[in-house]
Amino acid sequence: MWDKANHQGAGFKILIWGPPGCWKTRLMLRLGNVPNGAEMKLAVLDSESGTFHYDDQFNFRREIGIDMDEAREKIAKLPSPIVSLGVDSYSIFDRSTKKKWNDLYLKRLITSSGHHKEFYVLQPNDHQNLNQERDLFIQTLLESNLNVFMTAEIKNDWEGLKVLGVTGDLPERFEHIFDTVIGISERGRDLVGYKAKVLKDRSHILEANKVYDWNSEEQAYDLMKRFDLTVLNPGAKKAEAPAAAVTIAEDKPAQEQVVTPAAPAAPAEVKTDTQTLLTEVVSLKKQLGINDKEKWAKMLTDIDPKAASAKEFSPEQLQKFVGDLKALLPS
Repeated sequence: MWDKANHQGAGFKILIWGPPGCWKTRLMLRLGNVPNGAEMKLAVLDSESGTFHYDDQFNFRREIGIDMDEAREKIAKLPSPIVSLGVDSYSIFDRSTKKKWNDLYLKRLITSSGHHKEFYVLQPNDHQNLNQERDLFIQTLLESNLNVFMTAEIKNDWEGLKVLGVTGDLPERFEHIFDTVIGISERGRDLVGYKAKVLKDRSHILEANKVYDWNSEEQAYDLMKRFDLTVLNPGAKKAEAPAAAVTIAEDKPAQEQVVTPAAPAAPAEVKTDTQTLLTEVVSLKKQLGINDKEKWAKMLTDIDPKAASAKEFSPEQLQKFVGDLKALLPS
């Protein structure tokens, strides 16, 4: 039976490609970060061991490897609290997969015209197996009901023998799979910093074909935190419910049975939590030295467009706001 389209679905699928040093990995970790002591919501498939440098700054799970088939198995075994998956970077996964198939053909097709003893040149028909493995990996990501934040390296964009600029180091038509695709490039020889072009965005959070400033990590984070990767939308939560029911059934119903009869106690508990979070917001604001009223107002409206004060936030919004402020603290 066909279900009515009701604005429910999986999480954000974001692809960012760019040169080294433009904060791709740090952005992924900041967007999926949670406060200390909270359940981790981000898992990262790390193909280049680039996340090790940030273990003491962010809360996340990690698997190291460069094999797509192994990565698919690991995705299937992710624990239920995880709502976001980082792939850093896809370019290395893809190069590893090409090498795997080159080595297989080198061993098996010695009489092939592409066989040159020490290496093998993929023939037109050989790409079927390579593309099938790519497709299975991407399909696993799409069916996972996770937010996916994928990074990729850059390569020269050629037309004949002329370099026109740079593009993502990705297979052809790869960008069609993602909801949001952002290309980062340097401003030029005489200009410092980077620029971010939104090549595609069907989430309508960013403006397609617009070029945004990307001159610092904070500027990049201010742009990308519009995508809330710590909480999935209702559709994705609904899809996760059957798998999570076994884990939650032991604790959550028992807790609800205790709280529900004592109706007056529940608001008092929420009030205490809210007051604690508000106190933490005030403390973090002071530590960060945020005295600019316009900047503070913008930070508030990024959480809730109607809020004029943190006191108007819900406990969930306050918790996210505290996490965002903590991420701004110097490491």
